[in-house]
Amino acid sequence: MKKADVIDMICEYKSIVIIRSSLSDHVAHTCHAVYEGGLPIIEVTSNTPDYLEIIKEVKRGHSGILMGAGTILTATQAGEAIAAGAQFLVTPILSRDVLVYANSRDVPVVMGAFSPSEIYRAWYWGADFIKVFPASHLSPKYLSDVAAPLGAMNFVPTGGINETNIQEWQDSGAVAFGLGSSIVHPDLISDQKYDEISRKASVFRNLLT
Repeated sequence: MKKADVIDMICEYKSIVIIRSSLSDHVAHTCHAVYEGGLPIIEVTSNTPDYLEIIKEVKRGHSGILMGAGTILTATQAGEAIAAGAQFLVTPILSRDVLVYANSRDVPVVMGAFSPSEIYRAWYWGADFIKVFPASHLSPKYLSDVAAPLGAMNFVPTGGINETNIQEWQDSGAVAFGLGSSIVHPDLISDQKYDEISRKASVFRNLLT
């Protein structure tokens, strides 16, 4: 899949479901459960044990899932993730090294930023999406306030997004959302409640159509 196709898919589904778990044996099943709920774009974080093997396993088992690697901090991590099959990268911070490497491999980057200066720098460098993080410390109006002087950007607020506030964030200019515990809560993963994970994913799929 080409870079432009990945970007289009993220904008179409308006969501990246973030899976971070110490229980690596459950993560692939969790990915499938999220997909069954109608959300095919999934990020597995680098601090999940064996995350590279999980990305490979999911890509082998389900071509319909768009797999990304999250919590990518260095160009070395970026290279390892892309070699494992990651189709996009997500950072929690500004990292030009990650962006340069990903661009050389034609892989999109969702770059973490918080302040207006960080947001502008990430966009100026050429990040495909701006992960506004942690959004739980902000209000939806923050996006429209930042966009007023800087211009519209591909904002992806992440952290604290739930069923009750997602529409307000979308109305403020978000093009997609990083969704974590609101769908893949650690307790649901540890208890292997995959049907409930699918149900929660379907709720957000309906909210984002």
